[in-house]
Amino acid sequence: MAVNVKKAEEVFNKMKDQKFPITSFACNQMLLLYKRVDKKKIVDVLELMEKENVKPSLFTYKILIDTKGQSNDITGMEEVVKEMKATCIEPDIGTPAIMARHYVYGGLKEKAKAVLKEMEGGNLKEHRRACRDLLPLYAELGQADEVRRVW
Repeated sequence: MAVNVKKAEEVFNKMKDQKFPITSFACNQMLLLYKRVDKKKIVDVLELMEKENVKPSLFTYKILIDTKGQSNDITGMEEVVKEMKATCIEPDIGTPAIMARHYVYGGLKEKAKAVLKEMEGGNLKEHRRACRDLLPLYAELGQADEVRRVW
């Protein structure tokens, strides 16, 4: 694993040295890597993005939200969402699902339920795509009636 991390870093640094444009895609790949192997290095990527004026994408924010949630930093996770919205990037249906999952695992069941209801949008037929996220999350909450209703 360490060899693969070193190789990824070498390729990324070579791209910078060769003056290839730094893109959010390339940065997101490094964020995904560091999310798995060394969360402390995430800050370095974010600082590089800021220095190079690389705007975070929706995917960048989703990586950061998930990383904060995995670290059980619920406040930090919510701050990332506020920052995302402040930059006029609207969350997709997967964003609240990530948040709800971390609320569930963090024991914040009421927050999780509120997010799940928001994901449904009042009409499941119009929000069918949300069902694949809703089912396991309602199940994790022990809400068999909600699982049956969504199913």
